[in-house]
Amino acid sequence: HVLEVVCMESGDITFDGEPILTSFPSEYKLLDVPDAEIFYNTDGELVDKATEMFDERRIVHMDLPMGVRLTVLRWSNYVDFRLRMPPQPEQDGGCGNFNYDPSDDTTEDIFKRDGARVKDTDLLFRSRVQVRVGDTELQLLNICPEERMQEAKEECV
Repeated sequence: HVLEVVCMESGDITFDGEPILTSFPSEYKLLDVPDAEIFYNTDGELVDKATEMFDERRIVHMDLPMGVRLTVLRWSNYVDFRLRMPPQPEQDGGCGNFNYDPSDDTTEDIFKRDGARVKDTDLLFRSRVQVRVGDTELQLLNICPEERMQEAKEECV
């Protein structure tokens, strides 16, 4: 199944290509996915406190199997989202591996376990976004020690 929540300007929320939650507020029950419900309303805490000044909130709440909860705030030309979930088997990522040992959650340790990119089979989104290197990233690259830079280039090949 594919559930797509886009910004307001980009159109409808869809499930397997079909529009859902076409009225506001509304809810949708995934009939063939037990313990999964989707609500579309104004309720909930904002991901970005700076957006509190906007009156119109359009929030999609997804309660999914295995205790996963995804909240997407739809704005006119972008979305904010929050993913909350209990630790899952073999879970790992930018926030660590949830083994309650912060000493193995350094960026270096995470990269050793999983690499610098999410595997295509594990993407939460339909496609991978191209990352553009800006001025800040270029400044960081310029201060990277040559030996470290060479190691990184060899690993990425």
